[in-house]
Amino acid sequence: MSDNHFSGCVPSSFDFLLNLQVLDLSNNNISGTLPSFFNSSDLQHVYLSRNMLQGSLTHAFQKSFELITLDLSHNYLTGSIPKWIGEFSHLSFLLLGYNNLDGSIPKQLCKLNELMFIDLSHNNFYGHILPCLRFKSSIRVIRRGAYLYEINLREPLVIVTKSLSYLYSPSILYYMTGMDLSCNSLSGAIPPEIGNLNHIRVLNLSNNHLIGPIPQTLSNLSEVESMDLSNNSLNGEIPPQLVQLHSLAYFSVANNLLKPFRIRV
Repeated sequence: MSDNHFSGCVPSSFDFLLNLQVLDLSNNNISGTLPSFFNSSDLQHVYLSRNMLQGSLTHAFQKSFELITLDLSHNYLTGSIPKWIGEFSHLSFLLLGYNNLDGSIPKQLCKLNELMFIDLSHNNFYGHILPCLRFKSSIRVIRRGAYLYEINLREPLVIVTKSLSYLYSPSILYYMTGMDLSCNSLSGAIPPEIGNLNHIRVLNLSNNHLIGPIPQTLSNLSEVESMDLSNNSLNGEIPPQLVQLHSLAYFSVANNLLKPFRIRV
């Protein structure tokens, strides 16, 4: 039901779809708050991006423990990320970018062992970057018991680098893992533990209030293809070890307080 001209609130009749596994209402004009009946224990993939949804995440999806994909990006959602998000042990894609969410990033996200891509960009999150996040290597199919679930992202993913937005087709996420925390109010230093996320291919921490040096441990991100640390207050030198990142195709540290990069021979 995506890409229609549906308007108004989500119909309460959805409450009777007890076995609903995939809900795709993206690219419509749906307004109102997220209804509390979005708590089906069978929901696995939810696409509600590019609507006009408002309100918080407090009550919706609270019991949808089978969720693999939750895409609520490009709405007008407010409030913080609920702590019960850590109970979604199968969650692989969490896309909440381009909303009005705030608060600190909950440490319960560190309990998501199946996480492959998280997009919290263009919100009002503050506090420090969690050092305990973990990401799985990219896979095309998720196996659950005796069944196979193909990852099925419908909408293009917007990744912002150097203040420019790039649209990536959904299929690229079959091969991509990463984290986009850009355009928030995050502060503090970049945790050295980020270097342990050696499967990620996208790292975007741009347009925040990050300080301190660039950790040398980022040279351990052997599969990273895009790294954007621009528009922060990072200082010190660019670690020369980053030249070992042979997969890196885009790298930006513009508009920081870094010393000039010196080539050592």
